[in-house]
Amino acid sequence: MKRFNVTCVLLFTIWAAVPLWVLHGAAVDAFTFPDEYLIGQDTLTLRGTGLVRELFFIKVVTAALYVQDGTPVEQALSDVGKRIEMLSFRTIPADDFTREAEIALAENVPAAAIEMLRPRLVQLHQAYEDLKPGDRYALTYLPDSGTHLELNGTPRVRIEGADFAAVYFKIWLGGKPIHKKLKAQLLGEK
Repeated sequence: MKRFNVTCVLLFTIWAAVPLWVLHGAAVDAFTFPDEYLIGQDTLTLRGTGLVRELFFIKVVTAALYVQDGTPVEQALSDVGKRIEMLSFRTIPADDFTREAEIALAENVPAAAIEMLRPRLVQLHQAYEDLKPGDRYALTYLPDSGTHLELNGTPRVRIEGADFAAVYFKIWLGGKPIHKKLKAQLLGEK
């Protein structure tokens, strides 16, 4: 019995230390992403999708990247329309979004640039809410109108500036993204 308890503690410790990682998934369960979004005069086309899982079987989120029609992969971070859409499979506190965003930003952007954007970062991060299974966030940048955050299709906040979008989308698409495999999947590189 003692050996069983030690084994359980060891397995739990290993499980808790394993980071999130990503598997491919264009359609997850009954949920699929549309091929494109028409937002005003802009058509954003689906580039790729990915699925974040823990320990091979616990689904966390599925995500999709849309970019302005005709935009090459290597220009996804340029001043073009883009959208990251995420569907949650579990409860995720808003603080987790903020913490993960700050970590990814620190790994991709010089500290001075982050501090220049700090008021707008705070504005966006304060708009995050706790997610429940089935909730969907969308972060859309359009050159004419800035970065828009939606929760389940309801607008939450709009942040001005191409400089903000260029930095914030590095969370998923930068040199050190939050999940490398997810970045490849979102860009259609699989």
